[in-house]
Amino acid sequence: MRWLGLVLVVAAVMLVVVAGARPDPPSGVYVPRDVVNYAGNHTTLWGKIAALSHYDVLKTTEPLMCSDGAANFTCLLSKTDIKPIINALRRIGAEPEVKTLNATWVLILYYNYTAGSWQWRNYTATGAWELKWNNQTARIYQTKIKKSLGEMLKIKERISEKFLVKERLKGITLVGVVLDGLVVGTSNGTAGKVHEDAKRRIVDEVRKDDPEVTVEVTYAVPEKAQSRTDRFRPLVGGVQIETQWTTDIGPYGTKCTLGFVGRWGTTPLLTTAWHCIAWTYTDKTQGNAYIYQPLAGDANLVSNRLAATCGYRWESDNKLLVTCDIISMQLSTSYEPKVFRPDTSVTFGQVVKRYCKYDVSTSRQLAKAGITTDVTNGYIRSYNVDVTYTNQQWGSKRFDVVVKYLVSTSINIAPGDSGSPVFTYEGSADRLGAYGIVSGRAMLFDFIFIESYIQNLCDLPYYFDPTG
Repeated sequence: MRWLGLVLVVAAVMLVVVAGARPDPPSGVYVPRDVVNYAGNHTTLWGKIAALSHYDVLKTTEPLMCSDGAANFTCLLSKTDIKPIINALRRIGAEPEVKTLNATWVLILYYNYTAGSWQWRNYTATGAWELKWNNQTARIYQTKIKKSLGEMLKIKERISEKFLVKERLKGITLVGVVLDGLVVGTSNGTAGKVHEDAKRRIVDEVRKDDPEVTVEVTYAVPEKAQSRTDRFRPLVGGVQIETQWTTDIGPYGTKCTLGFVGRWGTTPLLTTAWHCIAWTYTDKTQGNAYIYQPLAGDANLVSNRLAATCGYRWESDNKLLVTCDIISMQLSTSYEPKVFRPDTSVTFGQVVKRYCKYDVSTSRQLAKAGITTDVTNGYIRSYNVDVTYTNQQWGSKRFDVVVKYLVSTSINIAPGDSGSPVFTYEGSADRLGAYGIVSGRAMLFDFIFIESYIQNLCDLPYYFDPTG
């Protein structure tokens, strides 16, 4: 499926926001079992807090880059004091040390889509605390934010359904959360600038749902499909893979980047972008289907015994809704848990850990290794973005694809980078922390890069270990 010839990263199961229908237990915070599992998979203190907030158990923001004017650090803004946060962390097995801070304000760095730049915003704090756990430190600031992360995600779901699925307005390409506001992308503009009447209609529609929410409108047009012929080897993350299969509408093939190799239990797997593989090994393909690396010497890299991804459904004949853009498939060949040339200074990088979505804060650099643009890096702009990729093609059929819960970043990518491994550097260029894979990008007027989209590994429907 020629999905933009895109690039990037994760969201496994579509996350369901928890409604507090049950009475609180003696600890004061009810944490459902699925939320315990989701938050427990996060390895950082701020990641666990944000994961709980994602399900609306807590009332904080996502992890943020913050400053007290003297130093930068990771913090979260909260509508409540520290007590429910500590109680919820205890429910998932984290017992942080807590210290009260003498702070009445904090600076937050965020991406301003309207200005197209990173900016600092000052928040007044009525309470501040420093939490230490497992050699990590996070600060919590109680502020008058309009909406918490979980509350914003509920709004995003409704607006995304209205704009991207039901198409209440034409030309909407992106709906995401930034701090306690929404960003909406549209193709209704000229020379990269949104038409004023389009901006007004978007803001009016959002305000009908919630009159309080802040709305930014930006010009964002997903690029169209392209391909390339460069090929890398051996079979590790960051090399080119190709697919060929036959469907009821004829033969088809793609060129993408292999994400991470690893395992599920004892089963060896590879991951890449779902749109690179699409319906391989389903009833939509006929006869043999091959996923291979041209120079590796193997006719087929995967077995048809396992092809796991997230859910999808056809909203109409020309509208496909998918809950993520990542797939894992069982390997029929040996592998190493490494990434090819994760940096220009080394040939291979060993994957030593895995991060869930909120484990990596907006202040930490992410990098990707793709077959088109090699190694590029950037930062997270939004943890939760729903994106429409328009005018995609499956044989002679053309349709739009809405992908849920992608991570928006400033990493530069290009066609062919789809599926690329996205990672952190763990102290050196040859030690990596696996974060996700490339899904796609948005383009500004005259093909100026502005945004890329990542799928997090923890959004697979089971635990994938890229270190084994």
